[in-house]
Amino acid sequence: MVQIGENYWLRVPIGKMHNDRYIPLHPEVKQLLDDWIGQHLPIKPFDFLFTGHGYRYHRGKVVQAVARIAKEAGIKEHVPPHRLRHTLATLAVNRGMPLESIAALLGHRSLSMTMVYARIGNRVVQQEYSQVSQHLEEICGRVDLTDNKPVNAGLVEGTQMRKLRQDHWRLLGNGYCARPADVPCEYETICESCPCFSTTVEFLPILNKQKEDAESNGQILRAKVFDRLIRSLEETPSKANVVPS
Repeated sequence: MVQIGENYWLRVPIGKMHNDRYIPLHPEVKQLLDDWIGQHLPIKPFDFLFTGHGYRYHRGKVVQAVARIAKEAGIKEHVPPHRLRHTLATLAVNRGMPLESIAALLGHRSLSMTMVYARIGNRVVQQEYSQVSQHLEEICGRVDLTDNKPVNAGLVEGTQMRKLRQDHWRLLGNGYCARPADVPCEYETICESCPCFSTTVEFLPILNKQKEDAESNGQILRAKVFDRLIRSLEETPSKANVVPS
């Protein structure tokens, strides 16, 4: 683990593409790793986090663990560990995570490789990663990393690295929204679309503003929801209960 500013990142020394990369750690994951380290103290100084009997886990051990979890989840087909990598990338794309951030997480050397999941044309985050990686390589060459303690690199996150960490966090943990901040929410009318929703004429000014906001953002379906509510209130002032078609 590497500490950059106040946040923790996981350093992957040599990845699939034979290049180091750094993955932002969600606070809950950091706590789980701390708990693991506390309960599985190494018999001797070791470079690997997950070990058994003083040795790193064999690939077969990981395959068995993933297969067991897949079986418990009701998945009948064979699920290799590498499937988790593709799953992360696919979920990240579907939930709106910027593709330059996905490329950085996967350790892709070129963004054309990330085009398997979607199209992208921005490499700013990779430039910041390159700068940080070079600095950390110098540090990692001078300090003892066998105690599994985070390395405080004395660096400040760049704009794109901070964006990557924040985007990644939005994908993890119960209660987090994966919608990018600059993307309008299509579910802001989730309550207004419910059969149990009711409103009264006193809310007409707010409903009109919400309709105007939806129209200005090109959210046709959302605008229709408010339009139906407004028309229903105008026809029956006592209350409105509308289920959009």
